[in-house]
Amino acid sequence: NPIRDLSQRYNALQATMASGERIFELLDTPVEVPDRPGAHALPMVNGEVEFDDVTFRYVPGGQPVLDHVSLRVVPGQTIALVGETGAGKSILLDAFALALGGRGDASLVRHGAEQGQVTATFDIPKGHPAARILSENGLDDTGEMILRRVQFADGRTRAFINDQSISVQTLKAVGAALVEIHGQHDE
Repeated sequence: NPIRDLSQRYNALQATMASGERIFELLDTPVEVPDRPGAHALPMVNGEVEFDDVTFRYVPGGQPVLDHVSLRVVPGQTIALVGETGAGKSILLDAFALALGGRGDASLVRHGAEQGQVTATFDIPKGHPAARILSENGLDDTGEMILRRVQFADGRTRAFINDQSISVQTLKAVGAALVEIHGQHDE
């Protein structure tokens, strides 16, 4: 019945518009979480996050959840990842978290591959807390910071900053100084 179909589509459109209004309302809400007394202002980090031609399947040979996805986030840009359950939002965030020192897992490696890797690049101003962590660990501070994490199919991982091998703990400390990721259930 064309009238019923049109009515259902109109209802779906109305629900989508209401959701969109709520999203914009949330994005326009001023930050209400005060800084801790005596907190130091962090300098801006220049850099970008880029996912280039990412494909992911939950099951080897199965339907891809992400199929040749490319995404670039430039400095100062705020993004929201939205989509249906199973659309791949968490996979993208997990890959980014891995580059920042998050927990690795052999299941992250494409079936049949020996390894996978993820890289994040940042331009760090002098005096930034992440640069201090580099110098405390005897690493070169060139202003550009390339975080790379290699995940092997056998479960091992390796971590690098500017192609210098480091511990995952150091990568995690640097990652925490560079990026904050917030989820829908964060307080």
